Amino acid sequence: VRTPLRYSARNKTFVGLFAALFSLGNVAAFLTVYPCIDSMFWFILMIINIPLLITSVILFLMVYRAPPGYIKNETGESLLDLLEKNEDPEYVCPFCVIAKPPFSRHCQVCQQCVNHFDHHCPWIDNCVGSGNQRVFFKFVLVIAFHILISVAITGHVIFRWKSQGDTSFCSGEYFPILGSIFLEAPLNYILMFATVALTVGFFFPIWALVLVQCQNVCSGMTTSQRLSRSGAVAVQMTTTQGGATYSRI
Repeated sequence: VRTPLRYSARNKTFVGLFAALFSLGNVAAFLTVYPCIDSMFWFILMIINIPLLITSVILFLMVYRAPPGYIKNETGESLLDLLEKNEDPEYVCPFCVIAKPPFSRHCQVCQQCVNHFDHHCPWIDNCVGSGNQRVFFKFVLVIAFHILISVAITGHVIFRWKSQGDTSFCSGEYFPILGSIFLEAPLNYILMFATVALTVGFFFPIWALVLVQCQNVCSGMTTSQRLSRSGAVAVQMTTTQGGATYSRI
């Protein structure tokens, strides 16, 4: 029986890091960028971007807690029984003691088989599979558009800043309390730099993830299948034995 290459312990460090950086970027934007916006961007911020921010937090909590589709041995069959039913032991997971359904795979981090396994995401410390793949796709899509709008608003403010040579236009009209407290140098410059660094830092990885998930939807395959050892265009290898279809992936 082919065993996984290695096991990796689950680690919530990346979850905390993601939450901290995402929070820091939004707090920095509220303190430096948003007091400098005009009426048009204030409308976009209040009507679109803040609801996107709230939705992304809710979806993050959902995808973090949602079971990804762990496969359990519900028949009570022993490993020997499963091996006797299947000529090829690769259709059997010796760790979960199950016959692997199509598109499933044993996660080396969660140490469980996941139905329609896509990948293990360290940023949510959870697998992405049949149980939470839709929520995960919604999460990355919502947060991607939130970051896209944040980049546009930040770029607009920086452009006005460079054009006028100062921050006199940052009157804090729509955020008067923030405008009167946090628009003094050098704190403003430090927070502005942090806002730019974090929004750009999140922008490219998140949108790359959106493109990967869109490719999965269009191809009808998971990330694990597309990147499997059988090639760039992976083909699901299945067989029918004992009245059931089992997966080789």
